Amino acid sequence: MADRDAWWSIYLHDAWGNHGAIDRLLDWATSVGPSTHPEEEIVELAGTVLAWLFASSNRFLRDSATKALVVLCSGRLGCMGRLVALFSGVDDLYVTERVYAAAYGVAMRSYEPAVVCSLAQIVYEHVFMDENTPAHILLRDYARGVIERALYLDSHITIDTSRIRPPYSSQWPVIPSEDEIKAFLAVLSKGAHENGKFESARNRIASSVLDDDFALYIIGTNSSPTGEWLSLTHSDPPWVPPPGPDILLQQLIEELSPEERRAWDNFTEAEKTWE
Repeated sequence: MADRDAWWSIYLHDAWGNHGAIDRLLDWATSVGPSTHPEEEIVELAGTVLAWLFASSNRFLRDSATKALVVLCSGRLGCMGRLVALFSGVDDLYVTERVYAAAYGVAMRSYEPAVVCSLAQIVYEHVFMDENTPAHILLRDYARGVIERALYLDSHITIDTSRIRPPYSSQWPVIPSEDEIKAFLAVLSKGAHENGKFESARNRIASSVLDDDFALYIIGTNSSPTGEWLSLTHSDPPWVPPPGPDILLQQLIEELSPEERRAWDNFTEAEKTWE
């Protein structure tokens, strides 16, 4: 990942907005409507490139590429499913998160139970089949959204629904201490040549994670009472989901007065007759 970012992400940052290949691909993908019928191979190859644009740290480019991939794969859920499978093994959650975001968008734009079911089945197998789901809240939510869409459409999907909904059993990430990080930092008293070409960049990354805006607003040290890495601790009670709509409805019915209950029973009987 580091070797790739050293050239690919920097290239993307410089290439986007210069009316070159990246801009042409985004423009073309967002113009592919339901009335156009490009070959599936073209869609899949273009989608592969769009997905690799997610490696960029430029959120405007990432957002544009995500929307473009949704438009490109809308009505072409088979291609979206193959892209999900293709990128499931990528070791960069920055990329896979947006692949599942695009899959969610594509699923929400489809009303065909069978094709949404096929996509949802692939998502389930790559995210939730293993009990150790990825420790990435957005990725899990996007993936869950694809499957919930299939369930909403009453598609015949074969899954364990308890696995797609929180709480999850993701393994807690290993977070190094500041002392462990210091061993990798360049010694500022040494010259650039002695430190090596890229060694000082490690110090910039460490500063961003420990002290800078990324630490304050993304990691969340400004919301932590102790100023440590996260505002959550292992001692916090586990998250418990709220009651589902069926339980809430039953609780409401039990609180009705006798007159309200009679009215409710009459309504439900009339509803059954109407169906």
